[in-house]
Amino acid sequence: MLLGPARAQAEEVPPKLGLLLLLKVLSYDANLDAHVAAGAEFVVLVPFVPAQAALAKELLAVAAGLEVDQVSGRKLRFESVPQASLEATAASAKASAVLVLQGSPTELVEAVQALGAKKKLYTLALEEAPVKSGIALGVTLNNAKPLLLVNVPSAHAVGASFNTAVMRVARLFQ
Repeated sequence: MLLGPARAQAEEVPPKLGLLLLLKVLSYDANLDAHVAAGAEFVVLVPFVPAQAALAKELLAVAAGLEVDQVSGRKLRFESVPQASLEATAASAKASAVLVLQGSPTELVEAVQALGAKKKLYTLALEEAPVKSGIALGVTLNNAKPLLLVNVPSAHAVGASFNTAVMRVARLFQ
């Protein structure tokens, strides 16, 4: 008898699906107005290390093709940025959120977490591991269906407040 691996490899969330879910969930934050003024742009930064430059470019192409171009009436814009320029770009671009690419190194994830806490920016991921380690919101697949992930302390640290309907459908990390 052949035995399979003890743990199945996690399925990767299609970027388009993950982005759409995360953007929809952000619109349910009761404190969204405190993060992004009405009429202002909702800017999502996508930091990358040199080995991820092509992945960042691909993600921006997916984002450009989304049917959604707003978050609660705020024009949506994605911008990729090398990790070394992340903090300066966050200030100059008036960032609202930072999205960690799949497979990002620990040092980049930690830099995003620190920046999110310092500047009260939403931190986002398209996989589970960064959310477990402190990114506020993410998405994964559970039985081929998208599952929202919320790191409760991190979400609260950036000032996010999601209603119980959102929290009930999410996997929560304490």
